[in-house]
Amino acid sequence: MSAGKRKVAVVTDSTASLTQAMGQEYGLHVVPVYVTFGTQTYRDGIDLDAAAFYHLLRDSTRLPTTAQPTPADFVQAYTTLAKQA
Repeated sequence: MSAGKRKVAVVTDSTASLTQAMGQEYGLHVVPVYVTFGTQTYRDGIDLDAAAFYHLLRDSTRLPTTAQPTPADFVQAYTTLAKQA
């Protein structure tokens, strides 16, 4: 391993509840979880912000479901970060 400076990236999913501003300020990278209301699926923080989530929650007759990011979602994040290094 070289004695040079190594780059480190912190990657988390959106259940960490970080704002985009926080991510940018601290260099954190967020992979969104999936939130499904009925037959419509949203990416947390991308297609669905907190205000829209609570609006849908209030108006929905059923509770939403969630799904973790896929391995491919993380691979895409890591690949993007590796290209930036």
